[in-house]
Amino acid sequence: MYSSAVRRVSRSLSRLAVHGERLRVKLARFGNRSHPYGPPRLPDPSQPVTVAVTNFWDGFDPESGFVKVLLDRAFGSWRVIDSPRRADIVLTSVFPHVGTAYPAKTVAIIWENHRPCYECYHWSLSCDFEDHGGRNVRLPQWTSTLMWRDGVRQPPISCGGAHGHEDSLDIDVLMRRREGPRPARGRFCGFVARNPVAFRMAAAEALSAIAPVDLYGPITGRPDPRSKFEILADHDFSLCFENSVHPGYHTEKVLHAWAAGTIPLYWGAESVGRDFNPAAFVNRIDFPDTESFVAHVRALAADPDRIEAMWREPILLDRPDLGPAIDLLAGVLETARAGRTPGRTI
Repeated sequence: MYSSAVRRVSRSLSRLAVHGERLRVKLARFGNRSHPYGPPRLPDPSQPVTVAVTNFWDGFDPESGFVKVLLDRAFGSWRVIDSPRRADIVLTSVFPHVGTAYPAKTVAIIWENHRPCYECYHWSLSCDFEDHGGRNVRLPQWTSTLMWRDGVRQPPISCGGAHGHEDSLDIDVLMRRREGPRPARGRFCGFVARNPVAFRMAAAEALSAIAPVDLYGPITGRPDPRSKFEILADHDFSLCFENSVHPGYHTEKVLHAWAAGTIPLYWGAESVGRDFNPAAFVNRIDFPDTESFVAHVRALAADPDRIEAMWREPILLDRPDLGPAIDLLAGVLETARAGRTPGRTI
């Protein structure tokens, strides 16, 4: 009797072992279908955080500039590796805007006028005000142009052409009213650009009825390696239209025009007033048509006292804060280390 029971238990254990091996094989096959490069490796908390990058612009380097500031503050010790599967965190962007093999641990950094796509990745740092169910933190592109380490200017983020030649900007200076006499300037308006977007080219032509509008950068067919601060140093105004308009989509254009000492002539969403001081620039979107915009600039150009009053205004009224972006990155790492996957949002 006892030996029969032992044999039955032994046969049952053998069958369980066979079924277990079959299940393991099936799960492995499923995992390989979900992740064509193999299932993700769970992070080792005793080691530096590993970061992989994909779909960024040519020349992007996470180990310098603004992104390094973010990763330093979020993770402390970290290093870049080539394998998204082995990485603790994957950073992606929109060059091109495509899915990744490991969306649960992927954060998209979106500084173009694109909406986050949570079929491609689960987390984003973008210009959108919407938090998309806790998956997005607003981090507009212009924040990358600021000096986030006391006395340390991170290298410019070079995107080629008319971009990436400017030093990072001191936040305290941007928040301070200008004092002393305004420097004399001999030219009307400068326009530094890479792409001949039709709407802003039409604006440049219309403004040239007041006085010549000087064009600089790749748009002229002669790339200029100087910074915009140097190029615009002798101009009263700077034409700095965005390429497109969407609430929250505001780039470095207003900041750089202001830092060059000009009055920014901007075109962008009305939400720009949530980022920058509306008293320090002119927004074309506030006018019903180009003619009324040009008439306003003409009257402004003829009134040195009004120009000086605008020139004295600080461009930032509120101090930018990296805290929410840092918290999101740290939270993604914590989620990855716990092996959790965020719920799908529609």
